[in-house]
Amino acid sequence: MPSSTSTAQQNSFRNGKPKEGIVAHTWVRMEDRLGRIRTAPIGFSWWALLCAVFFATFIPPLIRGQWAMAFVTALLTILTAGVYGLIYPFIDYVFYRAFLYNNGYRPVSVYGKMSQEEVEEATGWSFLSTPDAPTHRHLQMAHDQSFAVWCNGQRPSGSQSTKCSSQLFRCRKCGSSGCLNGNDRPCSNAAFKNGRCMSCGNINRDPL
Repeated sequence: MPSSTSTAQQNSFRNGKPKEGIVAHTWVRMEDRLGRIRTAPIGFSWWALLCAVFFATFIPPLIRGQWAMAFVTALLTILTAGVYGLIYPFIDYVFYRAFLYNNGYRPVSVYGKMSQEEVEEATGWSFLSTPDAPTHRHLQMAHDQSFAVWCNGQRPSGSQSTKCSSQLFRCRKCGSSGCLNGNDRPCSNAAFKNGRCMSCGNINRDPL
Protein backbone atom coordinates (compact mmCIF):
# COMPACT_ATOMS: atom_id res chain seq x y z
CA MET A 1 0.00 0.00 0.00
CA PRO A 2 1.50 3.40 -0.97
CA SER A 3 2.29 5.72 1.89
CA SER A 4 0.44 8.97 2.50
CA THR A 5 3.62 10.82 1.55
CA SER A 6 3.78 8.98 -1.78
CA THR A 7 0.09 9.73 -2.45
CA ALA A 8 0.59 13.39 -1.69
CA GLN A 9 3.58 13.58 -4.00
CA GLN A 10 1.63 11.93 -6.82
CA ASN A 11 -1.32 14.27 -6.30
CA SER A 12 1.06 17.24 -6.53
CA PHE A 13 1.67 16.23 -10.17
CA ARG A 14 -1.96 15.92 -11.14
CA ASN A 15 -2.43 16.68 -14.85
CA GLY A 16 1.34 16.54 -15.29
CA LYS A 17 2.11 19.73 -13.36
CA PRO A 18 2.81 20.21 -9.67
CA LYS A 19 0.73 22.51 -7.51
CA GLU A 20 2.03 26.05 -7.36
CA GLY A 21 3.81 27.12 -4.19
CA ILE A 22 6.33 29.54 -2.76
CA VAL A 23 8.82 26.93 -1.58
CA ALA A 24 10.69 26.62 -4.88
CA HIS A 25 10.85 27.96 -8.41
CA THR A 26 11.26 24.62 -10.21
CA TRP A 27 9.98 21.11 -9.52
CA VAL A 28 11.54 17.91 -10.83
CA ARG A 29 9.37 14.83 -11.02
CA MET A 30 11.40 11.77 -10.03
CA GLU A 31 10.34 8.14 -10.31
CA ASP A 32 11.90 4.84 -9.26
CA ARG A 33 11.71 1.48 -11.01
CA LEU A 34 8.54 0.60 -9.06
CA GLY A 35 6.71 3.64 -10.34
CA ARG A 36 6.79 5.55 -7.06
CA ILE A 37 6.87 9.31 -7.60
CA ARG A 38 8.52 12.07 -5.61
CA THR A 39 8.78 15.80 -6.23
CA ALA A 40 12.27 17.28 -5.95
CA PRO A 41 12.09 21.09 -5.71
CA ILE A 42 14.86 23.44 -6.75
CA GLY A 43 15.20 26.77 -4.99
CA PHE A 44 14.90 28.30 -1.55
CA SER A 45 13.02 26.34 1.12
CA TRP A 46 10.64 28.70 2.90
CA TRP A 47 9.35 25.75 4.86
CA ALA A 48 12.80 25.10 6.33
CA LEU A 49 13.15 28.78 7.18
CA LEU A 50 9.80 28.76 9.00
CA CYS A 51 10.91 25.72 11.01
CA ALA A 52 14.21 27.46 11.78
CA VAL A 53 12.32 30.29 13.50
CA PHE A 54 11.23 27.74 16.11
CA PHE A 55 14.66 26.02 16.20
CA ALA A 56 13.07 23.02 14.47
CA THR A 57 15.14 22.89 11.28
CA PHE A 58 15.23 19.09 11.56
CA ILE A 59 11.50 18.76 10.81
CA PRO A 60 11.62 18.92 6.95
CA PRO A 61 14.19 16.10 6.56
CA LEU A 62 12.51 14.12 9.36
CA ILE A 63 9.13 14.16 7.61
CA ARG A 64 10.74 13.14 4.31
CA GLY A 65 12.47 10.16 5.88
CA GLN A 66 15.99 11.62 5.85
CA TRP A 67 16.81 10.32 9.33
CA ALA A 68 20.56 10.98 9.24
CA MET A 69 20.07 14.47 7.83
CA ALA A 70 17.46 15.24 10.49
CA PHE A 71 19.90 14.24 13.23
CA VAL A 72 22.79 16.23 11.76
CA THR A 73 20.59 19.27 11.21
CA ALA A 74 19.28 19.19 14.78
CA LEU A 75 22.82 18.82 16.14
CA LEU A 76 24.22 21.70 14.07
CA THR A 77 21.28 23.90 14.98
CA ILE A 78 22.02 23.35 18.68
CA LEU A 79 25.79 23.78 18.34
CA THR A 80 25.42 27.03 16.37
CA ALA A 81 22.65 28.43 18.60
CA GLY A 82 20.26 28.49 15.65
CA VAL A 83 22.57 30.13 13.11
CA TYR A 84 22.62 26.97 10.99
CA GLY A 85 18.87 27.38 10.61
CA LEU A 86 19.49 30.50 8.52
CA ILE A 87 21.80 28.57 6.20
CA TYR A 88 19.87 25.33 5.85
CA PRO A 89 16.92 26.73 3.78
CA PHE A 90 19.39 27.41 0.95
CA ILE A 91 20.61 23.79 0.86
CA ASP A 92 17.57 21.85 2.08
CA TYR A 93 16.40 20.83 -1.38
CA VAL A 94 19.95 20.08 -2.53
CA PHE A 95 20.24 17.39 0.14
CA TYR A 96 16.73 16.12 -0.61
CA ARG A 97 17.44 15.71 -4.33
CA ALA A 98 20.64 13.81 -3.52
CA PHE A 99 18.70 11.65 -1.06
CA LEU A 100 16.13 10.70 -3.71
CA TYR A 101 18.78 10.03 -6.36
CA ASN A 102 20.80 7.81 -4.03
CA ASN A 103 17.63 5.84 -3.28
CA GLY A 104 16.96 4.95 -6.90
CA TYR A 105 14.78 7.83 -8.05
CA ARG A 106 15.50 9.29 -11.47
CA PRO A 107 14.26 12.55 -13.07
CA VAL A 108 11.59 12.15 -15.72
CA SER A 109 10.11 15.65 -16.13
CA VAL A 110 10.46 19.22 -14.95
CA TYR A 111 8.10 22.13 -14.41
CA GLY A 112 8.85 25.70 -13.40
CA LYS A 113 11.29 28.43 -14.33
CA MET A 114 14.14 26.13 -15.36
CA SER A 115 14.12 24.04 -18.53
CA GLN A 116 15.11 20.38 -18.61
CA GLU A 117 18.47 21.31 -20.12
CA GLU A 118 19.13 23.83 -17.35
CA VAL A 119 18.26 21.28 -14.68
CA GLU A 120 20.56 18.69 -16.29
CA GLU A 121 23.41 21.21 -16.36
CA ALA A 122 22.82 22.32 -12.77
CA THR A 123 22.46 18.84 -11.28
CA GLY A 124 24.45 16.62 -13.62
CA TRP A 125 21.36 14.44 -14.12
CA SER A 126 20.06 12.96 -17.36
CA PHE A 127 16.31 12.65 -17.72
CA LEU A 128 14.94 9.21 -18.49
CA SER A 129 12.10 10.35 -20.72
CA THR A 130 9.98 13.26 -21.82
CA PRO A 131 7.13 14.57 -19.63
CA ASP A 132 4.49 13.00 -21.90
CA ALA A 133 6.11 9.56 -22.03
CA PRO A 134 4.74 6.62 -19.98
CA THR A 135 7.57 6.86 -17.47
CA HIS A 136 6.66 3.89 -15.28
CA ARG A 137 6.31 1.58 -18.29
CA HIS A 138 9.63 2.87 -19.61
CA LEU A 139 11.39 1.99 -16.36
CA GLN A 140 9.63 -1.36 -15.99
CA MET A 141 10.52 -2.41 -19.56
CA ALA A 142 14.15 -1.49 -18.98
CA HIS A 143 14.19 -3.65 -15.87
CA ASP A 144 12.23 -6.62 -17.25
CA GLN A 145 14.21 -6.85 -20.50
CA SER A 146 17.51 -6.69 -18.60
CA PHE A 147 18.76 -3.61 -20.38
CA ALA A 148 22.15 -2.38 -19.10
CA VAL A 149 20.53 0.38 -17.06
CA TRP A 150 21.30 -0.51 -13.45
CA CYS A 151 24.81 -0.66 -12.06
CA ASN A 152 26.07 -3.92 -10.54
CA GLY A 153 29.07 -2.30 -8.87
CA GLN A 154 29.76 -2.35 -5.15
CA ARG A 155 29.81 0.64 -2.80
CA PRO A 156 31.49 0.55 0.62
CA SER A 157 29.15 0.56 3.60
CA GLY A 158 31.08 0.35 6.86
CA SER A 159 33.08 -2.88 6.89
CA GLN A 160 30.96 -4.36 4.10
CA SER A 161 29.80 -3.32 0.65
CA THR A 162 26.39 -2.94 -0.94
CA LYS A 163 25.17 -3.17 -4.51
CA CYS A 164 25.05 0.22 -6.24
CA SER A 165 21.91 -0.33 -8.39
CA SER A 166 22.04 3.17 -9.89
CA GLN A 167 21.64 4.03 -13.57
CA LEU A 168 24.50 3.55 -16.01
CA PHE A 169 25.70 6.22 -18.44
CA ARG A 170 28.16 6.45 -21.35
CA CYS A 171 30.39 9.47 -21.93
CA ARG A 172 29.70 11.08 -25.31
CA LYS A 173 33.36 12.04 -25.77
CA CYS A 174 35.48 9.05 -24.77
CA GLY A 175 32.85 6.31 -24.52
CA SER A 176 33.58 5.37 -20.90
CA SER A 177 30.54 3.86 -19.21
CA GLY A 178 29.55 3.46 -15.60
CA CYS A 179 27.45 5.05 -12.87
CA LEU A 180 27.61 8.57 -11.43
CA ASN A 181 28.63 7.52 -7.92
CA GLY A 182 32.27 8.56 -7.99
CA ASN A 183 31.99 10.87 -4.98
CA ASP A 184 31.25 9.74 -1.40
CA ARG A 185 31.31 5.95 -0.99
CA PRO A 186 32.57 5.55 -4.58
CA CYS A 187 31.18 2.67 -6.60
CA SER A 188 33.59 0.12 -8.08
CA ASN A 189 31.90 0.73 -11.45
CA ALA A 190 31.81 4.54 -11.27
CA ALA A 191 32.68 6.44 -14.45
CA PHE A 192 31.59 9.94 -13.41
CA LYS A 193 32.51 12.15 -10.47
CA ASN A 194 30.86 15.50 -9.70
CA GLY A 195 28.98 15.15 -12.97
CA ARG A 196 32.15 14.77 -15.06
CA CYS A 197 33.68 11.77 -16.78
CA MET A 198 36.56 10.44 -14.69
CA SER A 199 38.51 9.60 -17.87
CA CYS A 200 38.22 12.77 -19.93
CA GLY A 201 36.39 15.34 -17.79
CA ASN A 202 33.48 15.72 -20.20
CA ILE A 203 30.02 16.47 -18.74
CA ASN A 204 27.90 15.20 -21.65
CA ARG A 205 26.61 11.65 -21.32
CA ASP A 206 23.80 9.37 -22.39
CA PRO A 207 21.95 6.73 -20.37
CA LEU A 208 22.58 3.13 -21.37
